[in-house]
Amino acid sequence: MKKKKKQEQQRGKNQRSEVDARQKTKQEKDRMGQVQEEQDRQVAKHLEKEEKVAMERRAEEIKANVEKQAKIESDKALSQNLIGANPKAPKHGRSKVICGCYGTRHKPLTNCLHCGRIACRQEGYGFCSYCGYEIEKIKVESSGGIKFDKALLHKERLLRYDREFARRTVVLDDQADYFDRESAAWLTEEEQAGAQQRDDDRQREIHERKTPILNVSF
Repeated sequence: MKKKKKQEQQRGKNQRSEVDARQKTKQEKDRMGQVQEEQDRQVAKHLEKEEKVAMERRAEEIKANVEKQAKIESDKALSQNLIGANPKAPKHGRSKVICGCYGTRHKPLTNCLHCGRIACRQEGYGFCSYCGYEIEKIKVESSGGIKFDKALLHKERLLRYDREFARRTVVLDDQADYFDRESAAWLTEEEQAGAQQRDDDRQREIHERKTPILNVSF
């Protein structure tokens, strides 16, 4: 009996050990699973961040390429407007008159469309003294119309107003109506001096005024 009881105790102990081992194994698996999930989340987050950075870099490259292409097209259109209007090759020669005042001494006439040098009326139209290309006289033709006539009338009206009306702006300082101080911004020197004098007189009158004494007799 004792031997049988001892075997049963040993068997129960073995079963408990197996249960504990299975629980530990399960806990270890759960812990490893959590660690793996955390690693997967970190990897996914890192990949998402790298993908976002790559997309931003790609967007910046596309924007830079678009701006570069737009600048190239703009420069091309500008060159066509400046030079492409005349299909012939520009003439090249030597300037006969070189002044060099760049429109500061004489009235400016125009500027070279190739190098940008300003030509005065003394030099006139001809070949540029810097690059040698011909300075052409460009004729500006307007389509006219009602809008153009209205713009001219408006310009003349503004010029006449500028010539005839000297007093254009009147500043109304409401504070000057209530506070006559020498520090007012819109007072003249005489008005400031008068205000200072009145202020001094008022202060002196206050200080020189005698203190009233009340006598009560019964």
